[in-house]
Amino acid sequence: MSRYVTGTLTPVCLKCEYLNNPLGLDIRRPRLSWEMYADRRGERQTAYQVLVATSLELLESDTGNLWDSGKVISGQSIHVEYAGAPLQSGIRCYWKARVWDVDGNSGPYSDANWWEMGLLEESEWQARWIGGTPQNIPEGKTSAPSPVFRQTFTLKQPVVSARAYICGLGYYELYLNGAKSGDHVLDPLATRYDRRALYVTHDITDMLVPGENAVGVMLGNGWYNAHTEVDWNFQTASWRALPKMMMQIHLVFADGSRCRIISDGGWRTSTGPIVFDALRNGETYDARLEKTGWLLPGYDDSSWDPALVVPGP
Repeated sequence: MSRYVTGTLTPVCLKCEYLNNPLGLDIRRPRLSWEMYADRRGERQTAYQVLVATSLELLESDTGNLWDSGKVISGQSIHVEYAGAPLQSGIRCYWKARVWDVDGNSGPYSDANWWEMGLLEESEWQARWIGGTPQNIPEGKTSAPSPVFRQTFTLKQPVVSARAYICGLGYYELYLNGAKSGDHVLDPLATRYDRRALYVTHDITDMLVPGENAVGVMLGNGWYNAHTEVDWNFQTASWRALPKMMMQIHLVFADGSRCRIISDGGWRTSTGPIVFDALRNGETYDARLEKTGWLLPGYDDSSWDPALVVPGP
């Protein structure tokens, strides 16, 4: 709950890059913004101070070990650029702000918010691009049934943090132990795939269980493989290929040890019940082709094919 104090100006609705507590930022100097609460008319900000720390405990003691802006004489409350210590991949940054009012009095600090960095260096991607079939479009065909992929892994000790970084082209859905991760649809955003492909970060900590776990991914064509005619001629784009994915899961255990699970040729792949999908033409679903239980540990995927390691876009 925000700490509104009578007669003071208080920052509220803190945002980092327009988002509330965002995961997976790859901007090295994120922009911070806030709104302000006042209980009297005519108030305005005359100065601000931002603290950024590596832990909530440090922040609550008013220590910004990553960045302490000090008192900055300014009315700026949007796009205040982080100017602290260099940020590392995967680090979670806790931050808060306070402001000075029109009379020069400082108010209380805001409630704490956070942001978490994504993967900042290309070298940190150990995962491989994998596909369900060779990436050339089969002769006489424009598409193929939507591929599905699965992998299992065993957790022998408690996990304190788990992140999945995934790029599934054209679109993907990610599942852990039978449950869909996140509430997004049509991820990732469309780009010029010969220049840039976006990944999405998922916090999957609470989706994992002791012992065996299963991760499953289903892909769709999207704009990456627009195989029906559209006004912008996406069907003739130079990047066109069948769906593919790249993902890695970063695990941090209670004893401080870490490990990564990456997409590679050790994954298993098959086709699912979606036998046709196109962005402007819907999809054809054949319930007879459902593979019951494929998203769960213990499923027998011995009849599935090994995933193919394929070139990136």
